[in-house]
Amino acid sequence: MEFGHILSSAKGGRDIEYIRAAPFHILPDDTFRLDNLGIGQIRLLSLNQV
Repeated sequence: MEFGHILSSAKGGRDIEYIRAAPFHILPDDTFRLDNLGIGQIRLLSLNQV
């Protein structure tokens, strides 16, 4: 996932300009792991990080 951002007019803030996501369904099964955090969020881990 890639987030593009620019300096915000607010002091020290950033504005998101774009979000790009890879189509996970075409990646090999042993590339990434999704963890459900149970609070409405997920964490995407590369198997190199596990």
